[in-house]
Amino acid sequence: MHRTNNFLYFANAFVTQQPFIKAMTKRFKLRGKNILSIASGTCAEEVIMALSRVKSVTCVDPDYATLSIGITASVNIPNISFANYKIQEFQAKEKFDFVYTSAPSDWLDDIGWEGGMPDHYIDAINKYAKDNVVIMLYGPKYEPFIDEEHFLNMIDQQLEDFYILEWWDMTVGNILVLGREERVIPDHPDFVKADLRWLDKEGGNCKRVYQWTPSKD
Repeated sequence: MHRTNNFLYFANAFVTQQPFIKAMTKRFKLRGKNILSIASGTCAEEVIMALSRVKSVTCVDPDYATLSIGITASVNIPNISFANYKIQEFQAKEKFDFVYTSAPSDWLDDIGWEGGMPDHYIDAINKYAKDNVVIMLYGPKYEPFIDEEHFLNMIDQQLEDFYILEWWDMTVGNILVLGREERVIPDHPDFVKADLRWLDKEGGNCKRVYQWTPSKD
């Protein structure tokens, strides 16, 4: 993607995603926490996180052309860092409090969702996530799910150490929430309002289809 288009994408996402990201930060109590973002792209959402009083945000993406937009935009933001690697090449000494990925092209574009979660995402989540993982599934090549239950069953079987806590069905995509413990995440009024407002701007609606009950012993 041309750098100018990358910058415009960053600028647009930085504005439109602020309500959702700020609300997510509140709901998952991310202030003072260490965040890992996989396939960060231009890092617009991650810059918002860094400005929302999290302890640190580490952005991992193999495409320097897009990553450099976030580097330039955050030159005066001390709690965000960048790693120009594929996630399977990335190395960190400790786990992260929260793992996030949004429209990961090396999953949705290169592999597709039909086979569940790619091995390198499973490995990264198992290796680096202390607890919650939020995966936003959308993008130019993303298609609506034909059989959501089949997809979630595949994810449930692939991630032996995680539970599927929530599944958000949206016109523009889906949100998958994982956790190492089976529990209900308390609702936060700002999260619901912000999420709906963001999606309505895209011409869609959002609803939590169900609280998934994983098939764990």
